[in-house]
Amino acid sequence: MAKEKTKKAISKLCKMLFDKRDTYELIEIAKALQSIGTDEALECLRKKIQDNIILERFLGQIIKI
Repeated sequence: MAKEKTKKAISKLCKMLFDKRDTYELIEIAKALQSIGTDEALECLRKKIQDNIILERFLGQIIKI
């Protein structure tokens, strides 16, 4: 059951990450995905940082993507 909830959370967070949002909101979403730490969550982050330099710099400081 926990895996199912995690997958749903990752799906929703990833969708939110690609919506048009304020940079601070994106950072909070990225933190949540990073704390989940699954391959799927990290892949979502990798895709997003390609088009957001501020998020890329922030994530580069806290995690190795």
